[in-house]
Amino acid sequence: MKPDSAASCEAVLSTYGDLLQHAFVYLRACAHSISSEELFDLADAMHNIASVITDYGSWTDDERYRELFLRPFDAKWGNSGIRLEGYLQSRLEC
Repeated sequence: MKPDSAASCEAVLSTYGDLLQHAFVYLRACAHSISSEELFDLADAMHNIASVITDYGSWTDDERYRELFLRPFDAKWGNSGIRLEGYLQSRLEC
């Protein structure tokens, strides 16, 4: 999704903040039961969100971030745990 205005850009960035919180809640709840591989993949999917929020568009945007990080995580882990892109999209549609 490419924001078409400052207000929609702010909504996208705020939603990425929500996604970051959601991922940490998931980690806290499942820390003792998820595999180290899933933990690594989740950290890999989430580690650049701060850059997206603080410098949106400089190296990635919403669609590119989904392609590079969220979709690969969901393809691997989404059926057994957290779905990152699905959560992000549901928050954008609110």
